[in-house]
Amino acid sequence: MVRASTHVTAALIASEDTAADLGTARTRTGEEFAYVRARFVVECRAAGVEAIDCLCTFRDARCRGRRALREECRSTRWRNACSPR
Repeated sequence: MVRASTHVTAALIASEDTAADLGTARTRTGEEFAYVRARFVVECRAAGVEAIDCLCTFRDARCRGRRALREECRSTRWRNACSPR
């Protein structure tokens, strides 16, 4: 899909939409997205576009506190972050 246009340079994964489409229950850790996120990165890399993932989703607008946010940032090697505000 991302190769349909040369203007596409990045793709964003929609975790909440994906969970709803799959009928997956959301957990505090978000482990249910481990495969989806890994596959997304591989597919984006193969297509030559940047993979964008959001650690804190709309459903979790408070980001579960700063400690949880810090752990999620560490798990991505500090490549992503969001403002808890």
